[in-house]
Amino acid sequence: MTASDLVIAAIQRLTGDNSLPSPDDTAMALSRLNDLIDQWSIEGLMITTLSRVTWTITGASSYTVGLTGTIVIDRPSNAEDLVFALLDNSQSPPLEIGRDNYTEAQYQAIPQKTLTATWPLGFYYNPTTPLGTLTPWPVPTGSSLQGVMYAANPAGELALTDVLTLASGSRRLYRDRLAMELAADFNLPIPAAIAQAAADATAVFKRSNIRMVELGNEAASLGGATKNSGWLDIYSGSD
Repeated sequence: MTASDLVIAAIQRLTGDNSLPSPDDTAMALSRLNDLIDQWSIEGLMITTLSRVTWTITGASSYTVGLTGTIVIDRPSNAEDLVFALLDNSQSPPLEIGRDNYTEAQYQAIPQKTLTATWPLGFYYNPTTPLGTLTPWPVPTGSSLQGVMYAANPAGELALTDVLTLASGSRRLYRDRLAMELAADFNLPIPAAIAQAAADATAVFKRSNIRMVELGNEAASLGGATKNSGWLDIYSGSD
């Protein structure tokens, strides 16, 4: 299926007219499709693939993130979805070691942000524009190190002739969500059947795209967060 096939199917779905739409309508529908894909690029559950990118740790206090940055990847907009690691190339084969992804509050709470160490304990990502900013802490001084980032890989801008490689189960999602997007341009109400089909397809797609994560226990890690052990007895409601 090409992008042209998809936008034609969406127009026909909305209008109920199986004739080929005009070139102007097709071009307009492609623009709306790219708008939709752009919005989905910041919705984690709408992105099906993850990318792994590495860069050389140089001792710099920060690195730029983006297609023209030090870390060459589509600029992430959501820090929560990122996973970081270090690659120790002094070993054979190289050893990949997970590092923390600091939240805004955690990084703000660090009193000595220019502290140095052989290896960083984690990274703080700030989605600045046009390039994001990644800050290691402590600032690493070790050699033979590479940073590793795992990030969602959104789809790019489409042309009408582009061949689409859609994830399994997403064909109806794209067609019906685009049909809804086009309703205002065609001065038509959104048919209830299409709206329901799009909602169902979106829900199914997001459920199938949930990635398993480890469940943390912040209270337990704090130790003294509760009066004794930091563990909560779910039956008694006390620790």
